[in-house]
Amino acid sequence: MTWSRLLSLPPGAWWVAAALTATIGLALAWPARQEAPAQPPYVDGASEQDLRQLVHQPGIVQQGRRLFADNCTLCHGVHGEGLLGPNLRDDYWIGSSDMTSILTCIADGRPSRGMLAWRNSMSRLQLRALAAFVASLAGSEDGSGKHPEGTRQPITWK
Repeated sequence: MTWSRLLSLPPGAWWVAAALTATIGLALAWPARQEAPAQPPYVDGASEQDLRQLVHQPGIVQQGRRLFADNCTLCHGVHGEGLLGPNLRDDYWIGSSDMTSILTCIADGRPSRGMLAWRNSMSRLQLRALAAFVASLAGSEDGSGKHPEGTRQPITWK
């Protein structure tokens, strides 16, 4: 916009045009936002066998249930039936059905599917408890949940 056009605007309107011009100019000139470097995959350090034992500890599973209720129900439903996110009660998994994979998925998220990474918001023990609760849901589908996603991989180790 030229100065002569700015000056010909009705009184009080010039600042709107100037602000709009400045905003567009900044948007075009501003460098593209740099994405944060990807973190390496989450590694818990516990063995698969130790992680599997957590599913049999009622206190741990109950803690995971509370974390799930506070953080996961918007996408996975109150009972893990799946809404935006997948059904967690069936035998189908987008990743893998071992505890290490479940834990890593929770910690790292699935950004391509819209799932947040929880590693910076939860402690190691909270991540483990949430993974134990998710594993405890597997195989409890009653037909009311979202259609299966992923590949069939029943948890046989529970």
